[in-house]
Amino acid sequence: MTRRGASGRLRALRAAIDTQDWEAARTVLLHNWTGLVADHLEDVRAALLAFPAPTVESDPLLRAAREMFVGRGVTTRFDRVLPNDPDELDELGTFPDAPERLAIGTVQASLLRFAGNMQEAADLIPLLERVAVAAVRAQPDSVTGSLPILRLQWAITCQLAGRRDESTALFRRANFGAEALGMEFVVRNSAGSIALNHVLSGEIGAARTWLERWEQTRPSEGRLEQMVRVSGLVAHALVALEDLDLDAAADRLRALGEIREGEELWAYALYAHCQYALLAGKPQQGLDLVDRLRPINARWWTPDSDAQTLLGSVVVDLQCALGRGNAARAALAGNPSGHPLTRVSRARYALLTGDPETALTEAVRVAARDGHGPRARLDALLLEAAASARLGNPDAARAAWTRATDLAHDVGTVRPFALLPAAVAQELDEAGLALPTDRAADADRVPIFPDRVPVVELSAREQLVLSALADGKSVAAAAAELFVSPNTVKSQMRSIFKKLDAHTRDEALRTAVLLELL
Repeated sequence: MTRRGASGRLRALRAAIDTQDWEAARTVLLHNWTGLVADHLEDVRAALLAFPAPTVESDPLLRAAREMFVGRGVTTRFDRVLPNDPDELDELGTFPDAPERLAIGTVQASLLRFAGNMQEAADLIPLLERVAVAAVRAQPDSVTGSLPILRLQWAITCQLAGRRDESTALFRRANFGAEALGMEFVVRNSAGSIALNHVLSGEIGAARTWLERWEQTRPSEGRLEQMVRVSGLVAHALVALEDLDLDAAADRLRALGEIREGEELWAYALYAHCQYALLAGKPQQGLDLVDRLRPINARWWTPDSDAQTLLGSVVVDLQCALGRGNAARAALAGNPSGHPLTRVSRARYALLTGDPETALTEAVRVAARDGHGPRARLDALLLEAAASARLGNPDAARAAWTRATDLAHDVGTVRPFALLPAAVAQELDEAGLALPTDRAADADRVPIFPDRVPVVELSAREQLVLSALADGKSVAAAAAELFVSPNTVKSQMRSIFKKLDAHTRDEALRTAVLLELL
């Protein structure tokens, strides 16, 4: 849609709102909302607020649109407008109402996504894309102008569900289509998002290429730019961290500003902050941010979301960096068990807590599969090399190390080598496996992880005594509750204090909370 066309539709929308002709206003939004959002976001927000509540509640498109651009509560009750059969989808693309079905299907997927149902939302996207392809063939004039922004939304849905390959393909189509139509905000948004997907997967060279394209686009104005720039700035920060350029990463994070409530890409911005905190030796700062932002965005922290996978893995690393083995173990328990990032975190945790056998098992499961992407495979290969060296298998360590250094060179990163504990790096060096030249120059940095992360193990009876103390019970009350003598409780308290390196009840309880024993 041209800017002049969007202005004409805006006048029509305003006229319908002024005369309270809600059906006409709905029609204008339904057929032109993508172009209106591109050029007149604030007017669209005002229009959506003007609709009477009963009209909004009875219309799935308006409900979804209001939630998308205003935020007035979430519902996922609606009738699906698309079948699952491929032949039926192809046929739908030839129908006159194909553009309307695409619009409604898009906001339905968005509605599911806003409610935290990421995979269900992402399951709709291939259906929409199939209808779109058929519609382009059958009636290009009716859909071509709206497809870039529709595909942008579809790509974001797949991104938030962790379907990075699907997401990147859709962002590319949105980018190229938008460039042809002069929709600069879609070009900018999609370029930054493609870069973000690539850096998260560990494809650093590709991320740099798309960031150059992002830099070349003209920034949008006002609120729209606040939305559009997030992915590009986060990608820039993460690419800088791959080079261990903490100053450049900090500059990008400062430009990003506070993570706003309701920001859909909050998890990626928070992930970048946490990675910076880890590499800068400020792990508690990262954990504090997670503790503050996770409750605000709880509806998007779900087992089927990319947010839980990414942030869950970095929380394990942050806890390990602080030497809190119990807290790291508790964080691992809440992560998707089979995801490669979770396996990498579990391997690192196992290595740091003195279990190289488990570290090797988990690392090999990731490193052996090319489909997991360079990021997870590179970390896994380094952990495989370290675990093999500790288990006295230098040949296996050398093979994994060689694959790791070759892969790191190919993708253009040195960050994973900084995550090796000093003792591990020394063991590998003694085995003749030296750090890459560009990493060796940085070897004097303060280690990110301690050489050993302790895990406190309490007996079942000690755990009961600790819980009783946390409830404020006296020794006598705890003894009565547990049907033991007060001397037995005192003996178990001494054992607890020793394990927690505590001297008083309050100190023991504080440490237990930090270790997530309570």
